[in-house]
Order: sequence, then structure tokens, then C-alpha cells
Amino acid sequence: AKALGIRRLISSVTTDLGDSSSNRIHNVELMAHILDGHVILPHTRFSFNDVVGERTAARGFLEGQAIVNGLLVPSIGGGVCQVATTVFGAAFYGGYPVLSRTNHSFYISHYDLGMDATVSWGGPDLVWENDTDRGILIKTSANDSTMTVDLYSTPRGVEVSKSVSNRSAPTQPKPRYVLDPSLPKGAINQTTSGEGGFDVTVSRTVRIGGKVVRTDSFGSHYVPEDLI
Repeated sequence: AKALGIRRLISSVTTDLGDSSSNRIHNVELMAHILDGHVILPHTRFSFNDVVGERTAARGFLEGQAIVNGLLVPSIGGGVCQVATTVFGAAFYGGYPVLSRTNHSFYISHYDLGMDATVSWGGPDLVWENDTDRGILIKTSANDSTMTVDLYSTPRGVEVSKSVSNRSAPTQPKPRYVLDPSLPKGAINQTTSGEGGFDVTVSRTVRIGGKVVRTDSFGSHYVPEDLI
């Protein structure tokens, strides 16, 4: 750690788990354990999927939920996006270059607006780069209500400022019908209240010693959550 310049806390982000099931909490804690202690060497990239690996039952992951074709469906490894979102926030406020980040299909209100990150095995990945000559140590913790990601390295005098655009391009939810054989013939049961979609952009300015070294933006396009 001394040789790699891992000395002090660089950034720390905590996210709220919201109303999570016991399975989702288990998965978040499992991924936090996998990430805890991981070192990103100088001038190398961090890939969430490469480091965490495939989320399978054989590796201890439990069934949660995922968004598929606009519906919440059972999925092994539910909670993975909670972890990816927290890691993204730590990299964002650490001032590191983010090479790949994808927002959720739906807006999830317990995350900061436009600061979520979704990942899937064989699909979207969260990738960011250690563009310094020093190593970065990831330390994590999680419980039934929050998850925290801390990044340790050599301080460079980084200052990060963030701005969030107004919501634009609003879209309204529509009714969507899914056959439920357990209901009596002709009966209708509404299972979601429906949420509108919109676009938003988060902009970041990174300064070192007062000098601007990076400006970038992260756009999010949230689709409406239909009335099911």
C-alpha cells in the first residue's frame, strides 16, 4: 500500500437501499465483500463486471428483481445496480474518468437524480480509469439500509463540482395489460401506479490545484413506468 501511494481517503459515497428485501440486502452485502480490498493499479481500468464477476446462485447470489422489457421480474443477483451506483458515485467525486455508465430504465427516487448506474452480465458495464501514478484501494461496507464505497489513494488536490439540468422531454405512463390466470374472468388488478419518464443531464467539472482538468456530462433517459 505504501509503495502504491495508498494513504488517505479520496472520496466516499453512501447510497440508501430504500425498501429492500432480505434477498436484495444479502446480494448487496455479498458484492460489497467481493469489492472490499480491491486495488486498482496505476493507469488501469476498473470494470465492474470483471471485478465482481457473474452473479449466479452457485456463487451465493439470491433471487431479487430486475427491469426487463419495462417490467420488474425475478432475477438472480438483484441489488447489483445498488452497488454499481455507489461505485460510480465514488469514482465521480474522486474525479476519475468514467468510460462507461448506463442509467436505469426507470427513475429510482432513492438515488440522487441522474447518478444511478445499471449493469448486467453480458450487457451494460460500469468502467472507469485510474489515470494517476498511484494505486486506488476500494473499501466497502453495507447493512440493511445503506451501502458505502470509500476510495483511498494519494490526494492530488482534486475539487469536483456537479450541476444537474432541469428535467426535459417528459413522457407519460400508459396502461399495459398482463394476463394473470389467477384472477377471475374479466377482473382487473392494478399493480403499479405508473411514473412518467424524462431526460436529465449531470455535468461535472474536475479541478486540480484550482485548474480545470476535466469537464464531462452524464445523460440519463428514463422511460415511463406503465400502469400495469
